[in-house]
Amino acid sequence: MHSTAAAAAPAAAVGASSRCTAECSWADAAAIEACVHYAQHEDGVMEAAESAVQAALTSPYDSSLAHHVGAAAPSLGLRVGRAGVAALCIVSNARVVEIHDDAGAGGAVPLATQEAQLSNSAVGLHAHFLCHGDGGALFPPERTYRVKFFARTPPTRIVVVAVHVILLALSAPPCSAAEPVTPCTTAAASPDAAVAGAIVALQHQLFAMERRVGGALSDVSRRLAGLEARVAELESASRGGPLSSMAVDRAAPADAPPMSGNDADDGDH
Repeated sequence: MHSTAAAAAPAAAVGASSRCTAECSWADAAAIEACVHYAQHEDGVMEAAESAVQAALTSPYDSSLAHHVGAAAPSLGLRVGRAGVAALCIVSNARVVEIHDDAGAGGAVPLATQEAQLSNSAVGLHAHFLCHGDGGALFPPERTYRVKFFARTPPTRIVVVAVHVILLALSAPPCSAAEPVTPCTTAAASPDAAVAGAIVALQHQLFAMERRVGGALSDVSRRLAGLEARVAELESASRGGPLSSMAVDRAAPADAPPMSGNDADDGDH
């Protein structure tokens, strides 16, 4: 991934390790940091990251980044610093990724599941693009997130070719207690934390709503499939022989002679 070095240079100069760090569950941090590229969110950076990802899908990759894994799904952890993450691009052999908010003592909270947007079946690689729809923070600051890799080919190995992290601009640095009271005070950090917490809570609510809507749509799809199967069965029966009595009654014309017997008597009551 030599072509991505130029796009990652601006953020590296600011000090990427103090703003966002990556770690993987199957190797030490140095192994994954070598293929993680940081960039500041500015004009042209997203386009450059997308171009680099497309190039990574067709370029030979370093097989040393392939690691045997056990039954647990391998995961990539992102510890977000004071700058939030605007977008995340991943190239790996996993067709599906699952995003979790690593909440700590309360356990990881699932946020979203996504299939790859681009794939290259010739080399078995897939590309995932995650970003905030309005250009805001995909991952708010001062939190840890975990990306789990599923549907890998082969399933017993994990290959991560490239990870592109697009960082938002840093917020105003907190002042020290020794500084005089100014518009920038230690209290200024509190609203930022509250806003970040509110964003995360809203994220959880939105993803929960998305799961409920998805479940409802799946139920509607199943019901429609059952209805279509029933209609097809009735159409097949009508072509192969006489319809059932219920179907005949429904198909009877409006000017048909009145029924005789008990049914006609019942209709007079």
